[in-house]
Amino acid sequence: IERGRLVLRTLTPSRRTTIRLRACAGGACGGWVAVRTRTLGIPKGAALPRTVLGPLPPLGIMDSENAHTDAFAADAEELGLALVRVVVRWNEMQRDPRRIDFSSPHARRVDAAIRRALADGRQVVITVDGPTPAFAIDPTQPGRAPRLDAWRAYVLALARRYRRVLWWETWNEPNAAGAFSLYPYRQLQLASVLRRTVRRLNPDAQVLLALGSGRRTPFGPARQLAYWRDYVRFAADYGVVLPAFDAISFHPYNRDLGVGLLPQHPNGSNLYESGDVGRLLAAIDEAFPGEDMPLAITEFGHLTGPTPRIGAGLTPEGQADALCGTLSELRRWNRTGRILMAIWYLSRDERDPERAWTSGLRYADGTPKP
Repeated sequence: IERGRLVLRTLTPSRRTTIRLRACAGGACGGWVAVRTRTLGIPKGAALPRTVLGPLPPLGIMDSENAHTDAFAADAEELGLALVRVVVRWNEMQRDPRRIDFSSPHARRVDAAIRRALADGRQVVITVDGPTPAFAIDPTQPGRAPRLDAWRAYVLALARRYRRVLWWETWNEPNAAGAFSLYPYRQLQLASVLRRTVRRLNPDAQVLLALGSGRRTPFGPARQLAYWRDYVRFAADYGVVLPAFDAISFHPYNRDLGVGLLPQHPNGSNLYESGDVGRLLAAIDEAFPGEDMPLAITEFGHLTGPTPRIGAGLTPEGQADALCGTLSELRRWNRTGRILMAIWYLSRDERDPERAWTSGLRYADGTPKP
């Protein structure tokens, strides 16, 4: 809704067309209304002037381990955000291969966050994350990659419980080191299984293939995209059916990046910056040619004050300036509606002294930042 008008944006050919709409509430629907669309008249693939800004993508927020449910919901309401992202830890949801424990503390927090967001009219992004439980680890794969049969059973249980959820993301940052690491081809497989599974229950569900984080990791974004590019070419040459997913998701954190996709932040906050989105989109296009693959920014933020393992961040005023600059950058690269969403991390600073993550829009006590 923009200024009292319903605005629909789609990627369509450069021509006018007619769509039909009808309003529904409480199960009752009105009659269909025919609407003529209008377009920018820009041919697909044409270069747009840099001065042309697109709309802001839908904005969202996420909480630290879904811990402050009531306060978090109030923050999302006050900011008028469209999306809430919830990270679901597999090893905290399922310790027994025969069942998922929806009564565990983590599961109760997940339940509360998802149900509250849906009740408030917000869309939910579920990130189905690891670490993989010991019983589900595939011994033939590097690291703690899951067996596909165990993954399928797990995501089916989640899809049945949260069938109203539209957005599903595979893993959080699969290119991270340690227990959360996944080999790039297994990521493609997990995304494809997730998509087939959730669409059995919600045909409109969208699956995001996680590119991960821009930080230097065993599989940085450039290396992952190069692997996927080579696999797509192999599939085209040999008639292999490609794994199916709907968009790429990315966390544009660029500390010690070293791969050239994103620039360093000029004022020293080199962990959090949207960076050169255009180069990222170009790299995605090279990996998936002809697809116009959409991009979802499922996590970004800017730290304020010192943070363990990271160091000094921005001033609170600097955080506000950096956020505004990032949103402008997203508008510049959303001129064709290709950026699906941008989700800020976090709503409030963390209280845990071991982490003390300070990218919240409020301090831990709820006091707002500038």
